[in-house]
Amino acid sequence: GGLGSICSQHQQASSRKERESEKERETNAVAVNESSPAVPSSRPPAQIVLVLSSDNLCALFVLGVLAILGCVYLWKLATSMNRRCKCPLCQGVYTQRRQLGEGGYGTVFTVERER
Repeated sequence: GGLGSICSQHQQASSRKERESEKERETNAVAVNESSPAVPSSRPPAQIVLVLSSDNLCALFVLGVLAILGCVYLWKLATSMNRRCKCPLCQGVYTQRRQLGEGGYGTVFTVERER
């Protein structure tokens, strides 16, 4: 009766699952050839499809501009490490003589122009 039919249905289902898993294992199996190392079965390689919609093109443009700006920034950062101040005082055009005063905005000196 009832219990016997349930057990036989369960056995049929489990044997069906075993056959399906065996087929899947065969599908996923690696073909071994004597002349070459293990090669995957005949599955096609995964492909990424990028739809060139206006949103994607705009995003690619923005990323390109940001990449260029980042490269320019890094170039300027790398090449400006050894720069010195180019103001006339630092270049030796003026010589400080004496301090006139100091306050919240800094210190004021009298300077003399070198000729």
